[in-house]
Amino acid sequence: MVVFVMALNLSVSGCNKNNYIQYQVINDNYKGIGFEWDMYDSMNNWNEDICSFTKTTAENFKPSTIRLMFDIDKYCISFGETNTPVYDFNSESMMNVYDILDYCQLNNIDVVIGIWHARFAGSYVFDAVKDEGTELFARVVMDMVDYVINVKEYSCIKYLVPYNEPNFTRRERDNVQVFPYTLWSECITNLVSEYENRTFKSKIEIAGPDVSTLTESGTWLKKAESDFSETLGIYEMHIYPSEYLVTKGKLKDRLTSILSNIQNNDRPFWIYESGISDGIIENYGQSNIKTFDYGINMADLTLQTAMAGVDGIVYWSFDTKMHQSSGVDSDFGLINSKTKELRPWYYSSLMLSRSMTNGSKVYLLIEEEDLRAIIVENETSFNVLAVNQSSENKTINIKFNTDKGEGEIYSYIFNEENFIFSTDGNILPSVILNGKFKEGMDLEVKANSFTVISTNKF
Repeated sequence: MVVFVMALNLSVSGCNKNNYIQYQVINDNYKGIGFEWDMYDSMNNWNEDICSFTKTTAENFKPSTIRLMFDIDKYCISFGETNTPVYDFNSESMMNVYDILDYCQLNNIDVVIGIWHARFAGSYVFDAVKDEGTELFARVVMDMVDYVINVKEYSCIKYLVPYNEPNFTRRERDNVQVFPYTLWSECITNLVSEYENRTFKSKIEIAGPDVSTLTESGTWLKKAESDFSETLGIYEMHIYPSEYLVTKGKLKDRLTSILSNIQNNDRPFWIYESGISDGIIENYGQSNIKTFDYGINMADLTLQTAMAGVDGIVYWSFDTKMHQSSGVDSDFGLINSKTKELRPWYYSSLMLSRSMTNGSKVYLLIEEEDLRAIIVENETSFNVLAVNQSSENKTINIKFNTDKGEGEIYSYIFNEENFIFSTDGNILPSVILNGKFKEGMDLEVKANSFTVISTNKF
């Protein structure tokens, strides 16, 4: 067991016993937290031992949603003379996909499945399909969906991402570039046509627009709602903000502005990829991935997305060994399945996923430039989540009318000095508290930390 010394002060506040504070509800049905768990680029990185390890770490994390992406050429092995697709749904790579889907099906984890893109010029897929806006692309995508839902019967698959980050997709027809939104809208129209001609054993909806930019996303969302309000089952985007936007609390306002472009809030809004842009090195990954600071900043990012009204978030990504560039691991992982390494970010994310579960009610507790805190209440636990980006300890007062926490309350603090975990990967409480949220508490949040105070023992 690795143990660090930590002190968290708690005392009953001076509030009157029944003078409960009315906190603002920011989400009355939060959808939870997940991660990207893709098909592995190399099957040399997927075997029985790695499969077992990844499933164990996923079980500890308890994601509500998994995003699972792969390439067309992993199941479409060729095209005939008339461009008729030839499939091998039992390829080694697809067996990798089924391993992941088997786990999700068994554990009632929602899955969003998708295709990266129509491959690159010179590939047999691109030569036949041409681009993402063609009817053949829609057919090949929907044939895969038909197989995994109707033949394999994976009812855990809830959403389809037609292709990844369409705002960055550049295609030409007759030497003229196709506007990215035009390409995406053609793809959606063709997919709907394919969908309407099929019957599925379980419901699947299209997710979109899957754009990745804080500057263009508002425009894309506004157009997507205008053109496909009856088509999209969920709105979603990717975010990779700067460390400055996150640590200064400015991400929340940017996201609030983006979400305001959606006029009808009758369906969930998700972040389907997320990370911090500072530290990203091309063909390498995230250079800060092993630091406690990255875990604190990702926790801050998560709290700000919730405060902006986002319903759920998926982290990029689960395992370092999933993707390679020029033979080098693209290192964005919560874990490294080859070395059995659990990064600090894995633990801070586990603290979030165990607290912000599907169906939770989220309240705003405090919002300052360097301090953010929310209250998360669900059927089994009551939680206070706080990030302190300053160099000084901060005190938060809470008085909430709940019977949860009548017994022991567990305090978990995440930073390099104070975090406690066991050698088998379990998070241990830094302090066990005695108190009642309904009688009022003053909670001191350590400097440069992410803290969870919970009735739940992780």
